[in-house]
Amino acid sequence: MSSWLRDTGPRGGPLWAGPRRASSWECSGRWVRPRAGGLDARLVSFGQAARADFLREEPTGMALGFVDEPTASRALSACDVLALPFLDGLSERRCSAMAGFAHGCCVATTLGSSTGPSLRKADFFAATPAADVAAYVRLLSELLRDARRRGELGGIAAAAYRSQYDWPGVSAVLRAQIERLRSEPR
Repeated sequence: MSSWLRDTGPRGGPLWAGPRRASSWECSGRWVRPRAGGLDARLVSFGQAARADFLREEPTGMALGFVDEPTASRALSACDVLALPFLDGLSERRCSAMAGFAHGCCVATTLGSSTGPSLRKADFFAATPAADVAAYVRLLSELLRDARRRGELGGIAAAAYRSQYDWPGVSAVLRAQIERLRSEPR
């Protein structure tokens, strides 16, 4: 257990993090939770919509709201699963997903109209179709019960982030392309 989780986190079963937004992912005003599979998990909510009413619905949860970078990093590092059910699917422009990958989180997300071909082929996160809420809830339940798979996905995610999205990896690719262009005959 991380010191952040022990000192400030919610008490209970596995920890998962995700957005708290009014969308089709909420049922009767309540967040879609992996409890549908009988699992008592704790939810940490980040960002603008993390409010006191969330805690009334999720008494074992924690609404962080906006936090500084070190707190966000500690919270992400403590999560068992980072739940990101985007209505239009995962894309490279999702900062929350990139932060999760960089931290080696097991990311559970969706594929939809915003998901490009490279992410559709990627193996460093778990996903369901954006419109299939039941499949997404099953995926969360499965991941929260399978520590080995979470660890594998987190390790692959961190490596993929370093090689494909982090500046040193991106700049190395750019430098190689520039050198290739310079060496081509004119």
